[in-house]
Amino acid sequence: MSSALASLASGLSTDTIASMLSTMSSSQIVSTLESLQTAGVNLSSIDTTAVISKLNITQVTGLLSSNSSTVNGLLQSFTPVQLVSLIDDMSNSTSTLFKTAAATNNIALYKQGRTLVGLLLKKMDTTFTESQLLGVFKILGNGAAFGTGAKVLMDKAKSLVHSFFGGANVDVEIPTRLLNLVEDYQPAIFGSYPDSKDIAPSAIFIAIFAIFTIIYTLLFAKNWARGHKFLITLGLAIYSLIRTLGFILRLVWAKDITRLDVGLTSTIFLVICTVFLPSLNLILAQRYFTWKHPVLGSSKPFMTLMYIIYALVACVVIMTIVAAAVQIDYLLSESHFAMTKKVIRASSVLICLYSLVAVVLVFGASFIPASSNDKDVLTYQPSWISSFSTTYFAPKGAAAQNNAAVPDDKRHAVRVIQSSTYHHTTVHGEQQHEKELHHLGSIIVISFTTFFLFITDIFRCVSTFIDQYNKNHSWIFDPVVMYVMFGALETIVNLMYILGRIDLRFYKPDALEAPVATSTSSVHDDVEKASPSASSNEEVAAVVDEEQNITTEENVANKN
Repeated sequence: MSSALASLASGLSTDTIASMLSTMSSSQIVSTLESLQTAGVNLSSIDTTAVISKLNITQVTGLLSSNSSTVNGLLQSFTPVQLVSLIDDMSNSTSTLFKTAAATNNIALYKQGRTLVGLLLKKMDTTFTESQLLGVFKILGNGAAFGTGAKVLMDKAKSLVHSFFGGANVDVEIPTRLLNLVEDYQPAIFGSYPDSKDIAPSAIFIAIFAIFTIIYTLLFAKNWARGHKFLITLGLAIYSLIRTLGFILRLVWAKDITRLDVGLTSTIFLVICTVFLPSLNLILAQRYFTWKHPVLGSSKPFMTLMYIIYALVACVVIMTIVAAAVQIDYLLSESHFAMTKKVIRASSVLICLYSLVAVVLVFGASFIPASSNDKDVLTYQPSWISSFSTTYFAPKGAAAQNNAAVPDDKRHAVRVIQSSTYHHTTVHGEQQHEKELHHLGSIIVISFTTFFLFITDIFRCVSTFIDQYNKNHSWIFDPVVMYVMFGALETIVNLMYILGRIDLRFYKPDALEAPVATSTSSVHDDVEKASPSASSNEEVAAVVDEEQNITTEENVANKN
């Protein structure tokens, strides 16, 4: 009997089989398919999509609701092209069904349509193989490389699911398996793609960097109110805010992985800080270098070189952001995908090298002996700063008062950071403070912070050279590694900045204005003669007031 059935079926065309099955109930169709398989008929040789297209909605619903291994095996035998064809046919059928239900206000048709769509989506979640679904993605992506155009694929998947409902405003989610596949076949990134486990650590570092933002903002405001203008503190406040926003967006992304725009913005914010912080560190190192070598440090070639470095790094950051955005926003061929990877790798290497420039400047300044020009050059230090203590603040108005007291013939002086020891001539002469102000602590701050930032950049750089999908990524991509690098180590860096009071150690006086009127210049000259070694603002102010009183008395006498 079985052999006879097999012989009969093997001689039938697809249309004949479809016509035969179309007269049966769904349970009879399943039984017939099972009998054919038992009889040795190769069901995969039948154009199953053509057969299904001949069945009515009730039959297809019964077929998809069946847990028969024969039916599931038949569905798993579909090629990606056949599966796309089945999805298109189903979309047309259900779309017509929903439109008819809406036009006739037929609740039964609406429920029937919902049931059919639900069964198909369930099969996507449980029955169709990974290779089938990946093949569908390949077709939807026009043959683009896996790992590119995630945003485009997500939009197409949403559009495909909504097409089943004929344009009706129905709240339906993309099958979890499809989302997982898109995520699994994204290129592995440093910190990986967040999930519910990322909510707690993200919240912790949101709180930490929010506190740093507040501290830096308050410190900048207090210093500014006292006339102590240290813009690097404002830069650190902006950096902390960006880091806070980065972790906030990561937390939001963890709750909904389909929000790829949020994920991209979070990644950009996290990457920007890997350049922002070393840039601020480099400014500190540059000021230390200029203090040790005021002639070279203030020369146009050196300053031009530093500006070029900053500009190149800005270009590197833009290059990295564009490459990352292109991978997500566009479907790329394998060759173009490889190009974006190379861009990201090159930028990562450059960022690593950039993070080391600060320590190169510091050690270069320490080992290069001072030249005779350095010893002869006139410098202007913030002599009113008498301590680098954590609780110390510069005297209010001292910066403006001392700037005003600088003689016209000395306003060309090179502005450098404060120290009790120096090998060059200064505007103010030697100062006496309760404690000697040295820069060993400054060297430690720059060296250790540079080391921590370099470690962070190295880990991220290495990760860009490991070409893996997120599905089977190495440990270096684990979120915990990112939280240690971007979170814990940068927390230590910020504590060193705050407790080490870089706003005192690396403060240089404001730019001196052009020479003022001659009468004012003579007063300043007298101030210099009267108090060549004065360190207190009160003494300087007293001398200036005395000269002004004398001038006033002379004017009154001339009028009389």
